[in-house]
Amino acid sequence: MSIFNPSLHTSESGTSITKKRQTSWPIECKVPGCTSQVNLKKRRLCWKHYHQDKKGKIGQTREIEYHGMTGTPEFNTWGHVVQRCTNPNNKAYKNYGKRGITICQRYRYSFAAFYGDLGSRPQDTTLNRIDNDGGYWCGKCDECITKGRPANCEWATSYEQQVNKRVYTSNTSGHKNIVWNKRAQLWVLVIQRKNKIIYSGYFDVLNDAVSIREAVLEEYERLGSIEPNAYIRIGKDKRRAWNGLSAERNPAAKLTWEKVRRIRELWLEGGLYQHEIADMVGASHGVVSGIVRNLSWRDDDYQAKVTVRGKWDSIRMKKRIS
Repeated sequence: MSIFNPSLHTSESGTSITKKRQTSWPIECKVPGCTSQVNLKKRRLCWKHYHQDKKGKIGQTREIEYHGMTGTPEFNTWGHVVQRCTNPNNKAYKNYGKRGITICQRYRYSFAAFYGDLGSRPQDTTLNRIDNDGGYWCGKCDECITKGRPANCEWATSYEQQVNKRVYTSNTSGHKNIVWNKRAQLWVLVIQRKNKIIYSGYFDVLNDAVSIREAVLEEYERLGSIEPNAYIRIGKDKRRAWNGLSAERNPAAKLTWEKVRRIRELWLEGGLYQHEIADMVGASHGVVSGIVRNLSWRDDDYQAKVTVRGKWDSIRMKKRIS
């Protein structure tokens, strides 16, 4: 077994005299200030600068930041922002970088700048973009000033984030809080604030829903609440009309208000059980149970009758058992 000895395979000038290849040994990296030995002779680069050269970053230097905040909520947030805006392999890239949401150079390469502008994250807040279609911009770097980008980042609560959501791509109305109900063939407006629904309504015309939405939001922002009957909404009579209308417009619907009333009449008479009524009308036991208990096809006038019928039925069952 022979051991390679460089001194035996080089001439006085330092040129290798091996038969396979002629290389100079040893040679330092051509990058100024780098004393590492060359691993790739053709480019005269060490491994570190070779990989930088492949990415087109050779000669670019960046100061290392020492902030002692690695692992903090602010640092993790900054890292996630950089990844979802610049890394195509990140699972959130399709909703950010691919959609045109960018991060300015100052924030991308400096956590200290990011933290200096936004400060510590308050409790129960997350990072929010003021303009939902804009990027994570500082408004101070040369890039932002040149392109006229204002500062666009802030810490915001879940309520503020909810208000600032973009319109979903599946929303055919083009407006927030308004969707098309295929079964009812109506526009549905549902406005939710602080995990509570402050308004809900059904409209035949989209413009009516949009105008009501603007009025409701304007009053809510001004007063912090909504007067219960201040705006057109679906009430008891409208709810009945809508349910009947949706059943008639849906060819696959098995029930109409006429059948529902018949089911409730049979149930109130007290001579039949729910499964027997279900067989008579051609519906499932679960559907009939929901109707007679007023859980579906709700009717406020029927509620009192349900209470009386339930008490009577419980007495009858006790007598049968005894």
